[in-house]
Amino acid sequence: MISKPTPTDSEQQPTGLFPVEIMGDLEARADALLENTGGVLDVSLLPRITTPAGGGTTWAYNVLGTEQTAPQLDLIVLANIHSRAYWPDPLGEGDTRPACTSKDGVRGVGEPGGLCATCPHAQWGSSPKGTRGQACREFRVMPALVLPTLTMSLVRVPPTSARTADAYVQDLALAGLRVSQVITRATLVRAVNDGGITYAEVAFQATGTITDPRHVKALSELVTMARSAQVGTIMAETPLADAS
Repeated sequence: MISKPTPTDSEQQPTGLFPVEIMGDLEARADALLENTGGVLDVSLLPRITTPAGGGTTWAYNVLGTEQTAPQLDLIVLANIHSRAYWPDPLGEGDTRPACTSKDGVRGVGEPGGLCATCPHAQWGSSPKGTRGQACREFRVMPALVLPTLTMSLVRVPPTSARTADAYVQDLALAGLRVSQVITRATLVRAVNDGGITYAEVAFQATGTITDPRHVKALSELVTMARSAQVGTIMAETPLADAS
């Protein structure tokens, strides 16, 4: 769990955030992951947290085998990984595995493969739905610790919120903060696209900073593992029914 102490004026961060105390053994978790995985974390094996279909505004996620629901998630985000996946067939038809994937959003592997920037399926307006979206879906994949249990999960941010995630992470950097240094609150906001499809957008807000040197060190180790993670199979699943 987390607790928010009453700060003095000198404790207040330049961003207007206050230090929070993480109640849990982050160091033990980092050490166990390093020993058990050899420092090579396969994030594709982590429990998934995805946005609900139909514009739902409640998160559903798994904690140690128990399904939980909540209107918001408090997270320690370890990385914001760019990824892409292209399914030639519409949702519910054909092969559920993507024909082409990219683990960095730069180069695709599969059919057609190659540079994402010049791929016709990655251009705006290429969506087979006739919308201004892209046929090749651009996701953000966030390995994160879910509070208060510190359960590591994989938050998959849909194409409609990918740029929102990028802007949030960039704003933190401009304020001199790493994304793993803050508590991130993720909420769902109902929206409707030009085609009348209702969907959920993800909104991100920093609610506090992590300053305990022990926790900062442990999080640094977890971030290193997350950034070097094996992400090639993350997208090999049924496409999300989003509004792109």
